[in-house]
Amino acid sequence: MSDSTDSPVISPYLCYADGMKAIDWLEKAFGFVRIAAYANDEGELMHGELKAGNGGLVMMSGRNEKLQLNDPASLGASTFGTFVRLDSSAEVDAVHKTAVENGAKIVFELKHQDHGSYEFTCIDPQGHVWTLGTYNPDVG
Repeated sequence: MSDSTDSPVISPYLCYADGMKAIDWLEKAFGFVRIAAYANDEGELMHGELKAGNGGLVMMSGRNEKLQLNDPASLGASTFGTFVRLDSSAEVDAVHKTAVENGAKIVFELKHQDHGSYEFTCIDPQGHVWTLGTYNPDVG
């Protein structure tokens, strides 16, 4: 495995029914920064990349039969959640506010967790589960 600190070693690759709309929402609601968005001739997202939190990267696409990728709404459930580490409780509060303002469904409200994180969990308008908080695991 690479030990480079220039880019994440693992990044989620999420499938959205409307990937271009999802990119817009993630920018507004969570403050993610668009790195790339490649669409096909019909305007459907083929591949997107967003900078997330503290150097994280989220990659995404539309539905892909060959890879058997499908979006949570089509499946009727999400198969996993994504955690985004933020720098401070104030940043978590600010992102919570913009997520709510942009239609996130809050599943777990803001809370100081026993494991030391201040966080909340929500579902985005297309069904993906997100937890945003201050937890910084010791991976050493």
